[in-house]
Amino acid sequence: MKKYFILFILFQILFLSSNLWAGNILLLHADASRAEAVRTALASTNLLGTIDIIDMGIQTPTLSTLLSYSAIFAWTNTSPQNGVLLGDTLANYVDAGGGLLINTYAISSSWSITGRLQTTGYAPLIIGSTGTVSNVLNIVTPDPIFNGVNISNAITFSNSNYALPSLAPGATLLATSNTGTNMIARNATGNIISMNIFPGNNTNSDTSRLFANALLSVQGHLAIPEPGTILLLSIALLGLNFYKYSKKR
Repeated sequence: MKKYFILFILFQILFLSSNLWAGNILLLHADASRAEAVRTALASTNLLGTIDIIDMGIQTPTLSTLLSYSAIFAWTNTSPQNGVLLGDTLANYVDAGGGLLINTYAISSSWSITGRLQTTGYAPLIIGSTGTVSNVLNIVTPDPIFNGVNISNAITFSNSNYALPSLAPGATLLATSNTGTNMIARNATGNIISMNIFPGNNTNSDTSRLFANALLSVQGHLAIPEPGTILLLSIALLGLNFYKYSKKR
């Protein structure tokens, strides 16, 4: 009996510390040379489930393909195969319950994802002009995506192709650059986050944690717990189950 009790406790701790927040993720990119590095960086956070890759520069996935993932991380470094069709399909995916993280350069005018994704209620940062932005992030609105992230280390590579986006109606601005450029925002329903950050050149641990937190958040609107919170929950469960076990003896 004692052996099964211990196994049960260990299972609960493991469940709380990882599986509860894991989900299958799709990296939907037009950035063939960097996609694998982004997958490795995200996997190193140990927060996500299976991470698959599809090159949107070669193919536009169907809605049925997208629906097998709890969240999608979309970014470009060249033009999508069909930006309009992809934007329509991603909007349908979100309508069906999926979560979406959109990053540079998918919000830049040159290599953007357009279609219905750019209509009101979807993408929180609106495609606009381009230009170089500051690589220092400032938090405007506290949000669970910043949990466990040293924002001063989440350095954002920038060049003249970066977006200078406006905030969509109803969206919440989460972070700007230190010169005031809109950098991170969440749509009104919470299931789409836009980041004016190019993931291919930003894979340090804090930026990777920021991306992972955002993917977890949009897939189920979850508050991402700090590691200390996970530990406290585990200790509480251990104590509760020990109490129940001792009462039965």
